[in-house]
Amino acid sequence: MKNKQSVFTPLIAGVLAPALTLLLFFLAIPQRESIHWISVSFILLAELITAGGFLALRPYAERLHGPMLHTGAKILFGVYGGAALLVSLVFLSGLGKSTALLITAQTIILVLAALVMTLFLLGGKYISQAEMQALRAAKEREAQE
Repeated sequence: MKNKQSVFTPLIAGVLAPALTLLLFFLAIPQRESIHWISVSFILLAELITAGGFLALRPYAERLHGPMLHTGAKILFGVYGGAALLVSLVFLSGLGKSTALLITAQTIILVLAALVMTLFLLGGKYISQAEMQALRAAKEREAQE
């Protein structure tokens, strides 16, 4: 039961969060300009990346390096989603007027998150290899005794 629940939670969040975002967007902003559409697009992208990332990381939770990778990625997705939301809300509120600046800021946030995630994956792979070597060595010692 817990296995099914862990799959459905990101799926439900991946459907509900964008739906609520769009509902709030259409109700709260009567006159929508291009900067508003770009802002809400980046919010939706962040929500989908977060939900999809949680689903994609699910298989890593059972592996040896899973807890480190899984926890780091969840924190990363949370920070990325929060930063993307904050930047978009600043532009939705009218404080930011430049669409180029919005796109640049959001792209930088996305690229930084992708780089950190790549480091997590590479670090997890390295740790997994080291753990496998340690386990093999321990089995060999047990076999010799």
